[in-house]
Amino acid sequence: MKWFEQPYVNTRDWILNNLEYLNLDPLETAVVLLIDFYNSTHHLITADGLQRALHTDNDSIDRTISSLKKKRYLSIKSTGSSIVFDLSGLYEYEHPTYTSNMDMTIVDLIQQQFGTLLSMNDIEKLARLREEYGDVKIREALREALLYGKKNIDYMAGILRRRANR
Repeated sequence: MKWFEQPYVNTRDWILNNLEYLNLDPLETAVVLLIDFYNSTHHLITADGLQRALHTDNDSIDRTISSLKKKRYLSIKSTGSSIVFDLSGLYEYEHPTYTSNMDMTIVDLIQQQFGTLLSMNDIEKLARLREEYGDVKIREALREALLYGKKNIDYMAGILRRRANR
């Protein structure tokens, strides 16, 4: 199961949190959020329905869907009697801020243990902590943070700083 398919992942929050990196225009953003909402509520998605919900015309919806498909954020698949609007490509992009500097297994581990996705700010903080303290110390800080029920990167950073000052 991919990270964005985990039951604890709120994809809409992830989209909003990463909006500045996704290179979406306002209509694309609205369409993506509406598709995500419709997918999560098992609502039938049609171009006419998107057009009515967003108070725009069919040509604008068609151009927007084509643009999202061209960016590989959206794929549309036919499964028997229904059509699936799949946003998987949106979640699989690689943002240069953390992909080159961060071993994603540590991010995955922390997200799994926290039960939520890390924000871009948290991932950037984690990348800086990793450069300064290394993976072993980060894993130790994660264990200690979890012992105290503190599921946040700032708490882990405090543990690392406190240990470094001993």
